[in-house]
Amino acid sequence: MIRLQLLIFTLCLLAICVIGLIGLFTIIAENEQPFLIRPRPRQFYDLYPLGLQLLNLPHFSYIINNDICGQKTVESVLLVTSHCGNVEARSAIRQAYPQHELIKLGIRRLFLLAVSLSVNQNSIHDENRRYADVLQGSFLEAYRNLTYKHVMGLQWAVHHCPQARFVIKMDDDIVVNMYKLSEIISYISESQRKDLLMGYVLKGMVPVREPANKWYVTHEEFDGNMYPQFLSGWMYITTPPVINKLLSAAQKEKFFWIDDTFVTGILAQQAGVEGYRNISNMFTTDPGYLECCLRHSDVYCDFMVGPSGGDYSLQIRLAMHAKRCRDMGSCKNRSPQNALRRTCVNKGRQQLPLSGGQGYVAEVKIG
Repeated sequence: MIRLQLLIFTLCLLAICVIGLIGLFTIIAENEQPFLIRPRPRQFYDLYPLGLQLLNLPHFSYIINNDICGQKTVESVLLVTSHCGNVEARSAIRQAYPQHELIKLGIRRLFLLAVSLSVNQNSIHDENRRYADVLQGSFLEAYRNLTYKHVMGLQWAVHHCPQARFVIKMDDDIVVNMYKLSEIISYISESQRKDLLMGYVLKGMVPVREPANKWYVTHEEFDGNMYPQFLSGWMYITTPPVINKLLSAAQKEKFFWIDDTFVTGILAQQAGVEGYRNISNMFTTDPGYLECCLRHSDVYCDFMVGPSGGDYSLQIRLAMHAKRCRDMGSCKNRSPQNALRRTCVNKGRQQLPLSGGQGYVAEVKIG
């Protein structure tokens, strides 16, 4: 009798454990965000193809990759150039525009990283396990490697998210009003998409020939006296058809380390892409103007793009301001007499160049 009671007790205990485990897995599954598709083992999935080439790197591979698009309809892919050590910048962007908010706008976001010898790689894997929005390539983090990172993102977009209508490229220290940007994109016609390069158009830029300068360019690197027109790498918009033309031109063109000049200037010229659309009036180079925007919660900001100036909370505060204006629908536009360029008294805090080495990539130890 005692043995029978013990057997019944053991079976009951086992049943309770099984039911508990089933319940736990159910809770996890229900709380998992369905649009964050986790990386799968490389032998079962094509996120980690072998034998890739990236410009003049013949043995390139992805260290971390994610399927952020799947088979879903995607309006835009957002590629954010970042450095492994810029954890605070990525965190601010994620807080400003969470994944679920971007999904409403039809946008999928990916942070572009390389490998840093001074940043613990396990921390990058942990970050990706949490957010599943990292693309990391097998080359070193370095300012002169930004072209690899830039082209890696474009190459990824056309191969892993071909259904996207637009591709947006931005830097992680740049503030962008994604609601306004999404609105602008919605007005771009089908015919304009075939040849589109939209952003801050820079013309008449010349190579720096002073050896002591950080952005010194030798005649071997670029022999011309003037760069072709190109878009500031802070933020620009293009399309998969244009990217395919740029990537095709990249196979014949010599590598150049200034990424925005190379991709949207040299390659675009070589590929015959001429659909530049200048929206420089929506850019500011002074974060002080963005601070001025926050002083009036019921007025739209004059600018859509600007630098954070190292204050990553500005990214979050401007996004909240933009969302409030969009949701309330009661914000007013400034009159020409009250434009920020005329009335802002907080300007001049930090002026940043739009080209010639905008954004400095430095190694940062985080663990």
